[in-house]
This record gives sequence, C-alpha cells and structure tokens, in this order.
Amino acid sequence: MYGIPIENHEAISAMSIGYARDVLRTHESCPMSVCGKKRQAIAVIRASERTTGSRP
Repeated sequence: MYGIPIENHEAISAMSIGYARDVLRTHESCPMSVCGKKRQAIAVIRASERTTGSRP
C-alpha cells in the first residue's frame, strides 16, 4: 500500500510514551494519511510535552 512496508498501521487502544517513540522510528517513512499508529504516537508525545511543560 503506497509503497510502505506491510505492517499494522492501525491505532491501538493504549500507547505509552516509550512505545510512541518506537513507533515514530519504525513508521518514519509512513504517510500520516494512512498510518493511524503514527498519528496516535505523535498525539501521545505532544500531550506528554504539554503536561510536562505545565508543571511548576
């Protein structure tokens, strides 16, 4: 599909920050339009940055 490796690109029910970083490495070449797992990983990392940035 779209010249990307055959992997599971569907989002999962829960994702830790560490796993999100691994997903970004392994799905680096995937277009965000077809890779739900990559979109989810980016959302998890952005959310963690917002919460850690708001701490005193």
